[in-house]
Amino acid sequence: MKRVGVIGLGLAAAILAGCGSGSGSAQSTATHSTTTTARSTGFDNCLRPGTDVHVVKVPAPGEQLPVVELGGGGTTGVVFANQSASIACGWLPYARNVARSGVRSVVFDYGTASREGEVLAIAHWLHERGVHRVVVVGASIGGRAVVTAAARARPGEVAAVVSLSGERILGAQRDLIVDARRLKVPALWVSSANDGYTNFGIETRQLYRAAKGHARPDQLLVVGGDDHGIDLLTGPQAERVVPAVTRFIRQN
Repeated sequence: MKRVGVIGLGLAAAILAGCGSGSGSAQSTATHSTTTTARSTGFDNCLRPGTDVHVVKVPAPGEQLPVVELGGGGTTGVVFANQSASIACGWLPYARNVARSGVRSVVFDYGTASREGEVLAIAHWLHERGVHRVVVVGASIGGRAVVTAAARARPGEVAAVVSLSGERILGAQRDLIVDARRLKVPALWVSSANDGYTNFGIETRQLYRAAKGHARPDQLLVVGGDDHGIDLLTGPQAERVVPAVTRFIRQN
């Protein structure tokens, strides 16, 4: 378990930062979505269904996964994968800003399938709803999941990937460099120079070097400080990280 912090920037919510154990992979078999009624307190106590907030269930391997779609109508979608010990609310300040610009943002809490399987299931569901480009963005252990998902995706299923502090080495899990080398879509790798969980940015640079090439516009951003995962979007380095991530989502 990693540190717990509350980072404020504008509308930023309380964030539980962390990484945890992983799970195996599974390819999405999503074919439909089913509208579901949110609890009276809303999804994770921070999201209530409304005109631009849609709470649905997406078929994922072996489960019906509750997700929240923010915005709608655009042809670009973003799937946000949580860091461990965190809930979807942590993404809200950034995900809402992206949604206001015409990009469909999807946040969710991990269920019972593999993290990468759930990311791919949501990507498939977005394509079925008319989205042409799906970008997957993950923080910490979610930053690992989106890389693995993009590496295993069918052609056209994932357009680009953003990994915020995705660790190369995490416990007994497979070295993420294996999936980084398999990427066929553009990737943005972000970390901070004093983040011990990415070996002070060394692992981030290693993953970037392993993935770059193949005529893809891969990018690397290592900022100062020790922000980890979602904190990179809300903490002291947000002025550098947020524009970089947004540009990458729109350009790739």
